[in-house]
Amino acid sequence: MNQLSQTPSAQAAGPVPPAPPIPPPPQKNHYDAADARFALLAFVLGYAFLWLVGLVTLGAGVTLFALCYAGCVLAYAAACGVKPTRASWGWLAFMLAMAALFFVGIPTLLTLPALFFLAAIAVYWAMAVFGARTAGRLDAGVLRDGWRGFFELPFGNFGALPGALGAAAARRAATEPQKKHRPTAGVWAGIALTVVLLPVVVMLLAGADDAFATLLQTLALQLKFDFSPLVTRLIFAVPVSFYLFGLFYGARHKKGVPAQGGKAAAKKLSLAALGIPAGALVAVYLLFFVNQLPYFISAFWGRLPATGGMTYAQYARHGFFELLWVAVINLALLGFGKAFVARGGATRRITGVLLCLATALMVAIAGSKMALYISAYGTTRKRVWASWAMVLVAVCIVLFLLDEFKQFSLMRVLALCFCGWFFVLCAVNTDALILQANYTAWQAGTIENVGWADGEASMKATVLRRIASDPNTPQEVQKQALWELQVAGQQAAYRQQSNDLPFTGFTLRGAAAQAAAESAQ
Repeated sequence: MNQLSQTPSAQAAGPVPPAPPIPPPPQKNHYDAADARFALLAFVLGYAFLWLVGLVTLGAGVTLFALCYAGCVLAYAAACGVKPTRASWGWLAFMLAMAALFFVGIPTLLTLPALFFLAAIAVYWAMAVFGARTAGRLDAGVLRDGWRGFFELPFGNFGALPGALGAAAARRAATEPQKKHRPTAGVWAGIALTVVLLPVVVMLLAGADDAFATLLQTLALQLKFDFSPLVTRLIFAVPVSFYLFGLFYGARHKKGVPAQGGKAAAKKLSLAALGIPAGALVAVYLLFFVNQLPYFISAFWGRLPATGGMTYAQYARHGFFELLWVAVINLALLGFGKAFVARGGATRRITGVLLCLATALMVAIAGSKMALYISAYGTTRKRVWASWAMVLVAVCIVLFLLDEFKQFSLMRVLALCFCGWFFVLCAVNTDALILQANYTAWQAGTIENVGWADGEASMKATVLRRIASDPNTPQEVQKQALWELQVAGQQAAYRQQSNDLPFTGFTLRGAAAQAAAESAQ
C-alpha cells in the first residue's frame, strides 16, 4: 500500500534515507549519602592543602597532607563499598614514600618538580582505587590517564560538590517533611554561603576603607591572631575542594572514563612512516660520526682532542646538550613507531635497532665528555643531574632495543623506571655526596677548588661538620666549613619560620643542619 501511494517522482528518487538516530539525553549526576558526606570533607581537605602545602618552603606539611589525602580517599572508597585493588596499594605505598621525602628533606630546586610529581602519583592512585584507568592497569595509555585525571575528571565534574550537598538536602527534606522545625538543610546552606561570601566581603571592605582596615588590624592584634592567611585560605579552599571532589566523584562514577575492555585501535601506518625519517637520520648520523670520529672518541681515552686547542670545560660543554637532545628526539621517534607503526618484518626490526644504536653512541659520547669534565673540575649539581638524565636515556634505549626482539608492556616499564629513578634523585643527598667527593679530590690534588658554593649548606651540613672537626684539616678550610655551617643553621631556621605553622617547613636534614651549626659555635 505504501509503495503504491508513492508518487512517480518519489519512486524515481529511490528509497528515503533513514532519519539519523537521536542521541540519548545526557544522564543526570547521581549523588548518594557517601557523596554528600565526602563533599563536606573535601572542603576540609582543600583548606588543609592551602594550610600545609606552602609554595615558599616545602617540608613536613606536604607529608602530613599526603596522609590526610590518603585517609580521605580510603574513607570515601569504604563508604562507597569500593574495594581497592592490589595495584592501588602499591601506588599508595609509593605515594607515601615520595611524600616522606619532604619530611626528610629535598634540595630546593627539586622541591617544586617533586611536588608536581607527587600530585601526579596521588591523582593516578585515586583513579586506580576507583577503577577509573582506561585499561584498568598501567599500560600504554598512562599519559592519557594522566591527562584525564588532572583535567577531564576534576574540571568535568567541577560542580559535583554543590550538587552532592543539594541532593542530600533534597533527600532530607523528602524523608522528613513533617519536621519543619529542624531546618538542617537551611542551616548547612547558610553556613556554606557564610564561609564563601564573608571573607570576600571583608577583604573588599578593608580595601575600600582604611579605617575599617585599621579596625581589623586592631582586632587581630588584640586577639593575637592574623586573620589574613585564614581569610585567604577560606576563599581559595572553595575551588580547591571543587577540584578534589570532582576528581574523586568522577573516578568513582566513571564520569568521562571510557569503558574498560575495549579493543585497541589498529595501527594504520605502514613501515614507511618510521623507515623514511629513521633512514634519513641514520644517514646523517653516519656522516656526522665519520667526519669527526677522532674528536668524539678522544674522551673515551681520558684526553682532549689533538686539534682544536680546547680546554676540558670547552670540550665537555661543546655539543653536550645538543647530543642529549638528539637522543631524546630519537627516543620520541622510536615511541612514535611503537605506538602508530605496524610491527613485524626484518626491515622494521633493523630500522629500530639502527636508531637505538645511533642513540646509544650519542649518549656514550656525551657520557664520556661528562666523565672527563668531572675528573678535571669536580662534581656539581648540574653535572650530577645531567648524568642522571643520561642514565635514564640509556635505560630507555635498552628497553626500546629489547622491545624490537620481544614484545612486552614497554610503556609500563618505562613509567616505572622513571618513577623509581626520579625517587632516587630526590631521596639521595646529592649535595653532601658532591662536597665529600670534591673535598677528597681536592685533598688528592686532582682538582683545584672544593666548590663550597654549589648546593645548599643545610643539605651538606654533616660533611661540613666532619671537615670542621677533623684535626688534619687546614685552618682556612676549617674556617670556611664553620662559616658554611652558620649559613646552614640560618637556612634551616628560615624554612621553619616562613610559614604559619613552624612544622610545615620542618625537615630532618634541616634539623640536623641546625644541630651541626649549634655544636660548631
